[in-house]
Amino acid sequence: MFEGIVSDLLNSVLGKYIENLDSSKLKLSIWGGDVELLDLNVKQSSLDELNLAVRPVFGHIRRLTLKIPWKNLYTSQWVAVVEGVSVIAVPNTSIKYDAEKEEKIAHESKMASLQRAEEAKQKAKAKERGDESKTEDGFTEKLLAQVIRNIQVTIKDIHIRYEDSLSSPGHPFALGVTLHDLSMQSTDVNWKPCLDTDKFIYKLNRLDSLGVYWNPNVTLISDTMATKEKKLECLMSLVASQNHIPQGMNYIIGPISSTAKLTLNPKPELGETKFSHPKMILDLVVDQLAIGLSRQQYANAMALLDSLDRMKLSSTFRKFRPPVKTIQGHTTAWWHYAFKCILEDIRRVQRNWSWEHIKWHKSLCRRYKEAYKEKLGGKALNVQITNAINEGEQKLDMFNIILVRRQAEMEVEREGIVRKQEKQQKGWFGGWFGWGGGKQDYSGVSEDSIVKKIEAKMTDEEKQSLYDAIGYQESRVVTEYPKEYVDIRLEFLLKELDFVITDEEVLGAAVTKARLSHVTTKLQRRSGADALRFEATMKTFRVEGFSMSDKKPQMVSSEGSPLLEVMFETNPEDGECDQRLRVAAQPLEVIYDAVTINQLEQVFQPPQNISLQQLQASALNRLEVVKERSATGLQSVIDNQSILDLNVNFAASHIIIPESGSYHEGCSGLILTLGSMQMTSTRRRVPVLTDLVSQGFTQEEVKKAVMEASYDSFVIELIDMQAVVAFPKEDWRPSLTSHDGSSLHLLQPTTLHIDVMKCLLTNDPNLPKVKVNVSLPSVALSVVDERLLHVAGILNSISQAENSPPAEEEKSFDLDKDLNMNLIMEERDIVRLERASLHPKGELQDTPQFTNLALTFKMAEISLEVKRAIGSHYQPLGKVAALSAKIELIQRTFDLKVKIGLGGVLVQHLENGERHLLSTPVIEGDSQDLLTIDFIQVNPKSPDFKGKHGSTAQLLHIKVSNLYAQLEQSALLSMLSFYEQLYRKLQQMAPAVMDIEAHEKPISQTLLNVVDKKETKIIGELNSIWFFLVICLSFQISFSCNK
Repeated sequence: MFEGIVSDLLNSVLGKYIENLDSSKLKLSIWGGDVELLDLNVKQSSLDELNLAVRPVFGHIRRLTLKIPWKNLYTSQWVAVVEGVSVIAVPNTSIKYDAEKEEKIAHESKMASLQRAEEAKQKAKAKERGDESKTEDGFTEKLLAQVIRNIQVTIKDIHIRYEDSLSSPGHPFALGVTLHDLSMQSTDVNWKPCLDTDKFIYKLNRLDSLGVYWNPNVTLISDTMATKEKKLECLMSLVASQNHIPQGMNYIIGPISSTAKLTLNPKPELGETKFSHPKMILDLVVDQLAIGLSRQQYANAMALLDSLDRMKLSSTFRKFRPPVKTIQGHTTAWWHYAFKCILEDIRRVQRNWSWEHIKWHKSLCRRYKEAYKEKLGGKALNVQITNAINEGEQKLDMFNIILVRRQAEMEVEREGIVRKQEKQQKGWFGGWFGWGGGKQDYSGVSEDSIVKKIEAKMTDEEKQSLYDAIGYQESRVVTEYPKEYVDIRLEFLLKELDFVITDEEVLGAAVTKARLSHVTTKLQRRSGADALRFEATMKTFRVEGFSMSDKKPQMVSSEGSPLLEVMFETNPEDGECDQRLRVAAQPLEVIYDAVTINQLEQVFQPPQNISLQQLQASALNRLEVVKERSATGLQSVIDNQSILDLNVNFAASHIIIPESGSYHEGCSGLILTLGSMQMTSTRRRVPVLTDLVSQGFTQEEVKKAVMEASYDSFVIELIDMQAVVAFPKEDWRPSLTSHDGSSLHLLQPTTLHIDVMKCLLTNDPNLPKVKVNVSLPSVALSVVDERLLHVAGILNSISQAENSPPAEEEKSFDLDKDLNMNLIMEERDIVRLERASLHPKGELQDTPQFTNLALTFKMAEISLEVKRAIGSHYQPLGKVAALSAKIELIQRTFDLKVKIGLGGVLVQHLENGERHLLSTPVIEGDSQDLLTIDFIQVNPKSPDFKGKHGSTAQLLHIKVSNLYAQLEQSALLSMLSFYEQLYRKLQQMAPAVMDIEAHEKPISQTLLNVVDKKETKIIGELNSIWFFLVICLSFQISFSCNK
């Protein structure tokens, strides 16, 4: 009954990876009930599905065992054992080229790709028809549940290794995966091994020592071990277990050991309490997960990433590559290699466009199409048709094969030869078991699905026996799950996660170590409501810094438990929204440790001879694809008008920058508090138009209400951002908890409020797509001379890492800024806009434009108060304030408009009373702004560029009102005296942190010398702008001088 099906299945699966598999002997072994394959060799094409420029040079499987009790198929155990899998892969450019073998490998890879394309096509057709059968899915689930109940799986001693001596010449490295044991056993309710016939199915899964390693500067097994036995012995000796950790292994992950408990409920709809127990419960527990990375591993990884693209490109011309590794002494051979590579493309183009080749290609495609039509018709294939199919699949590339197959399918369907088999191709059953027949036929898996084979090979009595064994009824009503029923529940517990960065240059010491404790995740699915719920918690988080002593500095520590809580849910049971997200985080204390940061900078400094430009370009392309997909998904949510219930709350964390970059209790430092962040969504209220009209709203008011309801709104608040300067043994923590300013504050507690609104209608020019309103009530800076000097001393005392000279920039990889700007400005909205029509009076109207962004920023006041320390108290000296600052920005399809306004400025001398040295009309009670700047930038491709804008790409308009200055001799002398004292103290501090030559010059000159040339250029441009503004102000300033 099942013997032939299992034989075909194993032949198809194993044939992809096993070299010279004898299908006839395998079939006989299956009929006997016991399959035992020993000493198997792995194909060189086994890794081609990864689409990497690597290829196995050695592959071996010690034993493969399969025991199937045909006499007691439904009640006895099935046993599957895989032992001793060893694979060594190398870059394919290091393998000697063999034309016959390469052609065979390329053909197998092409046929495997064709099979995957056919599977994808069948799935797409089934999805378009929307005829997936729940009845057959029920049969599949029952059958799989019975298989899982009976089967016992054991996988032991796996070692897959990649060796590379080309990416980093002179520094060969090896990376690989090892696994000691993976087992799946049937148990009873107490998780004791046995074959239980209970209603529930219990499977105990154990993972023993799964590890991923990366060994730099190693001896390559593929080069040094000559015999097969020595290679196997060496590979197996490097497999870790709980009782054996091989010497010299540098693990980047693991070894990991875990236990997973799986509970299946095949019949949740039966029993007294229906739908009270999930169909599947998986409980996974990992005691410890260790992740590590060293300096040499990072350098090798950068070298490998740099060489992957080059290896993939050079693999195309491997047949021309000379069998030498160095250029010196073999220049003639390498020049010939370059000539042949270039000529290969030239000859290929000339050959493909010749009349002889076109005629031959057309004839081959015609023969293949006719033969494939015969195959689709289900007729017996003679030798001539089989040869025509093999010839076409051997000589045509994948694109032409798929094209010809589609043409044949359309013609066959048009001629009515193929019978539609919709009921036999439903569900996902064939996706699991439809791998084809005894011969490797890649033309379409669904045609040889296991469902058809069961129907063809089983009698009615055998079918009924199978249905009774798995608990399936052919004519039963499809079970509908209640919306509140949780059918799948997954729980994961990670007790401890360690991430360690080490450096071989300091005797392999740990540069930094991060530890997460008690990480839990829970996933629940309610298929009746198409709902999903995800929960995750993290208890504590700690990071240790670098030190050669036993006492490690604490860089990051969590305050409060649990540190992080995340909950995401789709289609909640209360029905109030479509998606719900909750995030809550406790504060972190981050301490800057200069030694650790400098050491990390040294570890992650890429080698100078490595350029990742191609990788960066590939990553940018991939990022664009991800962004496009994300935008598409977001657009789908907006189109469906999904409601998101968002609530994110992060407690205020603070960063401590200690003096000298080393923290100890009671030390002085600069403390920055990022503020607590709260992000919430505002529920969208859709107004009823009839109610608004009945209440007497005007047409404009009704339109405004509808427009406001067209936005999803989010509110973001950063509460109590502040900066504090603390002297030695000064308690600064109470200053952070109080919401009022103190003498320690450099930046007084400040709150930032942001409203973000996303429009649901993207095709209405009257509605901005995104509106952002930012408001900042006040920003108050308080500067005391002694604390300002202390901040300068703290920053100057922190040691910096010794930077190596920067690598030379390759001018060949230079992004075209103009091209990027053009790509940014040319948006999809342009194609939806039409040229404006003329007004009946003959006037040209403005071209309608889409508003992509409308940004508003308002700040009531920003002030800087200067104080002088006199003994133990601080005396206010002066205050500078800017009032009523606002920015309005509108970015549309063809133009950008920016309006900047400054209500006024105020300069006060606070010593011996308040005196205004500089003021504006706003201070005197006038509403006139001091400064107004209007800026317009127009895209030259705008239809109104020449007409309305007069071919002006950029327009700047500045308007300045009155500025009142009152110069008082005592105030000016007091401020100049304060500045000179501060300047001298900074000069006295300079020799400790600057070179002798620098400190002999004025400090202003020293600061200019350390500024980069580019920064100097920017400063010069800013000075020019400032000079221009001063000239504008001078025309409207009136002075009144008092002595």
